[in-house]
Amino acid sequence: MGSHWVIHAPAFAEEMNKSRHMVARQARRLAANGHTVVVPDLCGTGDSPDSLEVATWQGWVEELCAVVHWARDQGTQSITLWGLRLGCLLALEAAVRLEARAAPPDHLLLWQPLLAGKLQMAQFLRLVTAAAVTRGQEGQTAASVKAALAEGETVEVAGYPLSSILYSGLQDADAAALTLPANTSVTVIEVASQADKPLLPVTAKHLASWQEAGMACTARTVVGDAFWATQELGFADALLNASDEALGAFGAEGPSTQKMDSRRPVSLTIDAERRGVASSVVFRCQSAQLAGRLHVPESFAPKSTGVVIVVGGPQYRVGSHRQFVSLAESLADAGYPVLRFDYRGMGDSDGELAGFTAIHDDIAAGIDALQAAVPVVERVALWGLCDAATAAIAYAGGDPRVVRAALANPWVYSEQGAANVKIKHYYAARIFSLAFWQRLFGGRVALLQSIEDFAKVVVRAIVPRGAHNGTKSDNEDMSWMIDAGDLGGTFLRGLRAFPKPVLLLLSGDDFTAMEFQREVDRNAELRAALEPANIQIHRLADADHTFSRRDWQADVETRTTAFLREA
Repeated sequence: MGSHWVIHAPAFAEEMNKSRHMVARQARRLAANGHTVVVPDLCGTGDSPDSLEVATWQGWVEELCAVVHWARDQGTQSITLWGLRLGCLLALEAAVRLEARAAPPDHLLLWQPLLAGKLQMAQFLRLVTAAAVTRGQEGQTAASVKAALAEGETVEVAGYPLSSILYSGLQDADAAALTLPANTSVTVIEVASQADKPLLPVTAKHLASWQEAGMACTARTVVGDAFWATQELGFADALLNASDEALGAFGAEGPSTQKMDSRRPVSLTIDAERRGVASSVVFRCQSAQLAGRLHVPESFAPKSTGVVIVVGGPQYRVGSHRQFVSLAESLADAGYPVLRFDYRGMGDSDGELAGFTAIHDDIAAGIDALQAAVPVVERVALWGLCDAATAAIAYAGGDPRVVRAALANPWVYSEQGAANVKIKHYYAARIFSLAFWQRLFGGRVALLQSIEDFAKVVVRAIVPRGAHNGTKSDNEDMSWMIDAGDLGGTFLRGLRAFPKPVLLLLSGDDFTAMEFQREVDRNAELRAALEPANIQIHRLADADHTFSRRDWQADVETRTTAFLREA
């Protein structure tokens, strides 16, 4: 291991989920340059076994300090704490606590710092209001959530269980109240949409105070995407380059030469002692190394069926609000071994990112890995959400090991279809929403911009850009190939090639599910393909795209378990 260690302090909640691919890219680059990098999952985050409900701010600070103490025990000569967003504040508090123990870090690398916990909570609670406005509903508001928290309750925000203890700790956390170790240097890097943008004023203010205290500080902005907040995957290569440069002054022992043994498809074989726990796995897909998490039950359900969760969208193997962690644990408790993994270029997996239309080999490698780790598995069910659902059904018919497919809110996007759905379900809901009109007359709606956006949507709904008939030559085996320009046709071909049990999970309050239903309504061939007895359709009337309420998630888990038990 290298003499300089870099220890990551993660962003909060969905910002962590959306940022994992960038964190992993930076970690691999630093490791290649000879640094030892640790990316821990703190209590209630990532792959950690506990719920966020039991996490506390001070507990997170202490966990980060424990990682630093462990690194010191390994003989490291210098340490950088590397924070992202709220993780920057976490790193600062840990640095102060470590100085009191005569073990401060040598350096702080702060990505897009958010230096007051109350700002993070204000942003987080706005998700409640945004969800209500989008649905055209009155109900839970940021104020009502704060009132519940003040009473000591735990509340669900965007699927995350936020306890009053964690909320209180975050509200009190503020970099302005901290006196940092004088001998710890600081590098601040912010991402902007264009070159030569200055630091955010609040960041510049903190930086000035640290410099006045005698700390060695450097700061810069780089051009890139706000990857922690974008709807689709965001990237900021200049941020990676700047971080490499910032850490270049710290000693490293040269690039790591450790390679995976290509003869072993997976790094873990399950024995009796490992049953009932989740373990990390690393396996190969062509030249890439894929990272996953394997959940093995204490006792196996009949017929040796395993489950591979295919993950899509701008997230990694834990899913939004850790939904795939919960799903995997539930299925393992029911007796089914489960593998959830990051396909190439996503999350912790390396390789070139090609997107969900090109993950045929990744799914095959995941099934290979599950069977290698748990040899009793002979049959596999695929579970996918959104674009991963479409990828799963496109793959399933070409692999005889796949005997079932559970598909949640399949992605059959077309520009015209999406526009029609938005007019019917979004704009119509807003017209009849009292909250919308209150916001409008209160000056909280950009009226001209809203009119312009509506006009663009109407044009897309009326004028299609290209047409597809959903068919391919009968002489071609196209069942697993995904046509990005005709996702409805891709889904139809996948169903036709897979005459085995399929469970469709469709949310009632989700544009993706609405667009899928629109495709079914307009496509007689797809309607006919959904009629056979092997197809089950379960509708969750009020659920959103990711089943973000605990009762919705429980419904999905119960339905999936029952579906598997029918085998």
